[in-house]
This record gives sequence, structure tokens and C-alpha cells, in this order.
Amino acid sequence: MRGGVLIATMAFGASCSGAFSQEAYAPLSTTTAQRRLEAYVSTWSANQEINASNVGHYYADRVIYYGKPMSRSQVLRDKLRYIAVWPERHYRIVPGTVSAACRETMCRVSGVMAWDRRSRSGLSSIGNARLTLFLSRASGGRIVREAASLHAQ
Repeated sequence: MRGGVLIATMAFGASCSGAFSQEAYAPLSTTTAQRRLEAYVSTWSANQEINASNVGHYYADRVIYYGKPMSRSQVLRDKLRYIAVWPERHYRIVPGTVSAACRETMCRVSGVMAWDRRSRSGLSSIGNARLTLFLSRASGGRIVREAASLHAQ
């Protein structure tokens, strides 16, 4: 299921790398974690502006990606394959669904992400899922774990 609906929950241009770099050196807090989740999801709606460079800013060198340990380059390859199948994507965080908790070394941030996407062949998919990211202080607030689950509508 990771290849379909769950990757669709990955929501996240120039605007994304700028949003990340502005806060890259800010202390990792629940507010910062929430902003990073929203910027990440917004990035995935950039459609034509998505590339390995601007998406790579979000990930640590090693990531637990939907339960599987992967390198940043492996995650990016998977994301770029997904983009090739679903070139038109619109993602947003549903207002009032974001929660974040930070501890000494890590922040966990989660929110319900709604999507509307279209494939090259004309198929469409609309839905939502709870997206959860773990951001590590040691990696400068980059994602070290990503998971999602379908959310009842």
C-alpha cells in the first residue's frame, strides 16, 4: 500500500526550500515543527517545481520511511517515481488537525492531509490521511521518520 495511497499522503519548488532554510537554524519547537509540516505538504502541490534538490532539504541522511530504513537518496527516488505517475497534485493540511510534541532530541508532528491528484493517464484520486513526521534536532530538524494512515472522512 506504500506505493499508492500512503505515498499520496506525502505531500511536499523554490518556496519549499526557502521555507525550510529560513527555519533551518531556529530552535526546534512545536511551532516550528507545525510550520515544517505545513511547508512540506505545500511543497508537494508545487507540481512542476518538485526536484531532488528542493525536496532533499526535508530529509535526514537516514529515514524510517513507512516502516523501512532508507537513505535520503532512496526516499527521493521513491518520491520522484510517485511524481512521475501523479504529476498534478493538490495537498493541504485540514485546519485544526495539526498536533506537535517535542522532547529533548525529537519532535513528532502530525496532521490530516487532504489530497486531490491526477495521473498522466487521467485517473483521479481524492482522499485524506493522517501524516506523521518525526523531526530530529541532531539533523537540524529534518525528517527522520515518515508515516501515514488513511483517515476516516
